[in-house]
Amino acid sequence: MASESDSKSDAIVFVKHVGAVGTQGKCAANTFLATFHEVDKANPHSHNAEACAALHQWDIVRLVGMGSMSGPGYGCKTFEEDTRGMRASLCRQPVADSVIAKQREELKEHSNVKTRPQAPRDIALVTTLGSNSVSFTAAPSSNTMNLCNIHFHKNAEHKGGQFTTYAGNGNGDGDGDQSGYKSTLKLTNSELSPANGEICPSAHRNLHSGDTIEAHYVYSSADVEPGHTLAACFEGRVTTQSEDAHGKTSPQLRVESQVYVLVNDQKAKDFHALTKYEIVNKPIGTKLYQTTGLPTLDESGIPVEYAGSTTGPGYNEEPSPYLVSWAVRPNVVKVNIATVGTWCDQTIPHKDANGNVMKDAEGNVLKGNVFEENHAHGVRNLVKEPSLLSRN
Repeated sequence: MASESDSKSDAIVFVKHVGAVGTQGKCAANTFLATFHEVDKANPHSHNAEACAALHQWDIVRLVGMGSMSGPGYGCKTFEEDTRGMRASLCRQPVADSVIAKQREELKEHSNVKTRPQAPRDIALVTTLGSNSVSFTAAPSSNTMNLCNIHFHKNAEHKGGQFTTYAGNGNGDGDGDQSGYKSTLKLTNSELSPANGEICPSAHRNLHSGDTIEAHYVYSSADVEPGHTLAACFEGRVTTQSEDAHGKTSPQLRVESQVYVLVNDQKAKDFHALTKYEIVNKPIGTKLYQTTGLPTLDESGIPVEYAGSTTGPGYNEEPSPYLVSWAVRPNVVKVNIATVGTWCDQTIPHKDANGNVMKDAEGNVLKGNVFEENHAHGVRNLVKEPSLLSRN
């Protein structure tokens, strides 16, 4: 288990790991693949020189996804997509504890007595840790609101229940890579066997069997339809509203959070079914977009509710101004990794267990997902400062 005392230096340490297979990189324990962005010379904050120093003269190594980097003999060049098979990978160690501590200190300094409660948090401490008493009106029940977006993060942003294993400090560059919390469920060798092809590939992170994701089912009090990003939650007529940290009124938001672990098992849950939604008349005469696939409470446990904010690594050093009523389920549910892959792939029509093509609420054939999500998002640092956590 990674510990906040594992890292000693603020310097980024790159290491070459021999053992890449084809286009898939591989790293030793407690290290992870370097990304194209962090070693590309075109990036003004690039660590190209430090990375190149870890390579031999004529090395060519794999980066995240299908990226590659060459050694000094080739000018330390990087390619975002390189289909050649390689026998080594460029890996890096997590940033030092001091980097995360500095981010937390920046967050505290950029906050004041008017700052609203933040998220994510340790759900085991909801009733004991938190002194923020800024006025916050809880959003209505999700079954009276419109589903507006579904997305997920690589590793759980929250801590608690069956996701308490710290993934490490990650790369600390604001993308939230390789941090957060992992599932504590014990998986079989079969469940951990590699999936076919790349799953939800991106320039920052791919998904693999055994990975943990935290899915956020976002609901809005506005008269909206499911769509891309949180922007879909703010359009349309507002039925109930709240005032954000800048004094602007906006729809109330509620997030139903469910943590999943990816397994190579066709009998595990289908992610398309877990994220399916339909139009319902509730209350009578009112059409609402509602998800129909969330696991039952017997499977996921009784949600822990609290007042918080939107999340994501962009708020590691600045407080989020957006208010969110959270309901975080404490149990981890297994999901078939292949179905997560097809959900991310915007070109593949999805079929249910009976071979029937699945359709959305309007009858359109589902290709990937209507939220236009194709990769896992990064995580925000766990908020620990009591003054930034709601007093439940």
